Amino acid sequence: MLSSALIRKLSLSGLLVITLTACGPTKVQQCNKIAEITKKGEQAVKTFEQDARNLGASFEAAGKKQDFKAFRETATKSSKTINSVATDLDKVAQDLGGLDLKDETLSQLRSRYANNVKNGTGLFRQMAGALDKLSRIEINPQGLQGLQQVAQEIDGLSGKLNTVVTEGNKVTNELNTYCRQ
Repeated sequence: MLSSALIRKLSLSGLLVITLTACGPTKVQQCNKIAEITKKGEQAVKTFEQDARNLGASFEAAGKKQDFKAFRETATKSSKTINSVATDLDKVAQDLGGLDLKDETLSQLRSRYANNVKNGTGLFRQMAGALDKLSRIEINPQGLQGLQQVAQEIDGLSGKLNTVVTEGNKVTNELNTYCRQ
């Protein structure tokens, strides 16, 4: 026959196991961690969007004035800003990867989001490289040819960035839907 002391110890042990199991992060807590990190990425993207608007306006103004020096300076400044955005997004992807998520669905969504951020970061770095090339173009026939090539490169990268943004929005919507359930 079991003693009452042994029964109490077994009951306490069972209660402790149940309590420790329940102490893991809840889905809401895990969603909040993801949201905290992704907000940093959203801020970096807003910086890029603002810079893109400023870049377009600066390029247009320099073109109207035929001020190639201002055009190159704008490209240099924008290249630095975009590289900074890429660095911020690298940190977001790294922080997301470092989350210990117990929820399998959240873990999969986080991985998709982080991979999308990494893809975007690569495209941002390529865009910065194209702008850097643009900043070094000289005004001569070869420079004008180089300008056309860089413009085509930037157009191609912009299309790819749009695809990444579309996928990012899709994953974000899936995350939001799952976290609200």
